[in-house]
Amino acid sequence: MRLVPLLLMLSGLTAQAAETLRIATAEYLGYAEPSGKGYYLDLLRKIYPAPAYQLKIRFVPYERARMMLEAGSADILPSTNNLQANKILLSAQMTGMRVGAQIGYAFTEYAPDIRMDYQEKTSLPSMLEMLAANRLDVVLDYEAEMKPLLAKLPSQAGIVIKPAVLTKPLYFGFVGKPRGAQLKARFDAELAKLKQSGELKRLFLAYPSNNPDAFPP
Repeated sequence: MRLVPLLLMLSGLTAQAAETLRIATAEYLGYAEPSGKGYYLDLLRKIYPAPAYQLKIRFVPYERARMMLEAGSADILPSTNNLQANKILLSAQMTGMRVGAQIGYAFTEYAPDIRMDYQEKTSLPSMLEMLAANRLDVVLDYEAEMKPLLAKLPSQAGIVIKPAVLTKPLYFGFVGKPRGAQLKARFDAELAKLKQSGELKRLFLAYPSNNPDAFPP
């Protein structure tokens, strides 16, 4: 007779076990891909594993992902604070140049003393076409994202890749609520364990498009 309520109790616990985490991110080759693969996504699955957590990943442009986090409609945003940790296409001398980057990247914060015509746009392919047509002098973005798009351009004359000119720490952003503080505390603790065991570097190097030099010491 006691077995029935016990089974009902266990069933209720199972239904409530998974905590849903809303992840908002732009698409990054080797980091966050629509297929569900990528260093960021693998890292999040390690830190917030099933069945305790259920990750709901939404791919949107970076600026929209940042706004979602600030509005509380997302819980976690990889690669936030406008700090990019991977290789970047950048001219060594940007003074007086027409520079393009994706909306929300705010690269002017890295070099406030350089006077340049800085523009932010929504489409990376369009910016590369502008670069090829001499309507831009510099495009700032991830090298892994640039290379396949450059290969599709009819003409690449004069386009030069300048890798690792800017390197900045990479941060994950968390929603500004008590829940966000709890998620961040777990993230920091588990990340330290992964780094100490060497698993963090293994996750990063699992994708050939990720440059080993971009892995933080």
